This record gives sequence, structure tokens and C-alpha cells, in this order.
Amino acid sequence: ATQVVPLTDVRDRAAWAHVAAAQAAALKKDWEAVKRELQFMDEWPNDRLVLLWGSRVAERLKEPVCRARFLARALELGATTDERISLARLLLEQGDVVGAEQQLGAALRLQADHAEGLLLQGVLCMQREQYGEAESLFARALKASADRRKCLMGMGMAAMGRSYPQGAWEKFCEVLVDQPDDAEAIHWLLRAGTAQNRWEELSRYLESYVRRNPGDLAVRFALAGVWLRADRVEESRRELETIRALNPQFDGLAELEQAIARKEAMQTVSAAEE
Repeated sequence: ATQVVPLTDVRDRAAWAHVAAAQAAALKKDWEAVKRELQFMDEWPNDRLVLLWGSRVAERLKEPVCRARFLARALELGATTDERISLARLLLEQGDVVGAEQQLGAALRLQADHAEGLLLQGVLCMQREQYGEAESLFARALKASADRRKCLMGMGMAAMGRSYPQGAWEKFCEVLVDQPDDAEAIHWLLRAGTAQNRWEELSRYLESYVRRNPGDLAVRFALAGVWLRADRVEESRRELETIRALNPQFDGLAELEQAIARKEAMQTVSAAEE
């Protein structure tokens, strides 16, 4: 930073030549050439700022493996908490659970209340089926102002993992208050509600969602099943016919038709006996 030193060492010159070649190719927008130079990341110089630049270039070019390797080398020369969290997230996405855990552990030792770090630690616990600990970590992450949706969804999934559907239901409902058209939250609410036989409440959530998202046939199909379980056979058949009109080949229609027919037959017999 304070001196200009000639590159007299052949190995130094070769290392910096990769950087120069990558920059020259980037100026020409020759992205394939840039990608080729990124593949030589192990031969790039041990310069933290240059390695961080390489990781940013790899990110822009959608080369996550290269990005992780550049970032890992840069962090060996000094790291901030946020940089360790970024690397942990990358490693987790690539399935390197051990590497992600190491980076998270180092980051949280520096900053125990790091919101994103707590969130990722919760994800790791979910992968190990440590649901109670995961739920606690997601709650701490929420308190530390991490992404609200991710925290609530994580808490709900963890509650389902430890067989507490009531708690899960409450968290998924909170997500849907914020984002009524969240398809993933609807899916998990369906699981939590089914575990508790909450057919009437489920039907209200699903019907409201379908009204705004008429093309989501999977939720329509689920709604038909919920209505059938709630003994609202007419509504269930109406939904069946709507799905059939939109997509006659939709998987499961024949089975749903048979279930509705059985329920209709039972209602007819009951009415006759009365």
C-alpha cells in the first residue's frame, strides 16, 4: 500500500499475469476468456483484495464454485464476519455442510447475535433434524432482525419436525398475514392443518388464495380435498370440475372423482334413512 516494488520473481509475475489477463478480457467483454482465467484461481496471487475481486467477478458470471474458492482464499488472509457468513451460505448451497459449519462457527464467535449467521445455523440444524435447536435459532434470528419470512417459515417447519403442528400453524399464518399469496406458506399450512383436522379454517385460507391465484391447480386440488373432508361435497365437486376444465390430465382427478362419488352415495343413503 505504501511502496511500488518490481515483480522480479517469475512466480509472482505468472500469478499476476492471470489477474491482468482476466481484467483485459473483462474490458473486451470476453466473458468466456474471463471464466477460463477464473479456473486458475489457485495460481492467482495471495492478495486479499484481488481475490475478493475475483470472487465478485465469479458471482457476476454465475460461477458459484469459483466464487467460493476465491472467497475461501481471501478469508485465509483476513476475514470480516459478513464475509464468513457469505462463504458459509455459498458452501451450504453447494452441499458442503462441514465447511459451512466451520465458517459459521468462526463468524458467530466474533458476533454471537449476527442475524444471518443465526438463520443459517438454524438451517444447518434442520438438516441434522435438530428441530428444537433450529426453532430456537430461528427465533433468535428474528429478534436480531433477520428476514422475517425466512425466520417464520423456519420456525414453522421446525415445529412440524418436532410434531407440534399447532405451533407450526401459527407461524405459517403469520407469514400469510404478511404475504397472502405465498405458495410455499400455503403448502406448509396445509400440512399443519391436515395434522390437526382443521378443515374449515384450511378451506378459508385455500379458497381465498385460489380466488387470487386461479391458475394454481395444485392448491385447487388440495382445496377440493379439504372441502371433501369437511363434508362440503358440492364445493368439492365444483372444484373438481373446474380443474378438469382447465387441465383434464391433472394427476389425481380420477381418485378424487371416486372419493367424491363415495361421499355422495353415503349422503344419499343417509338422507333416505332419515
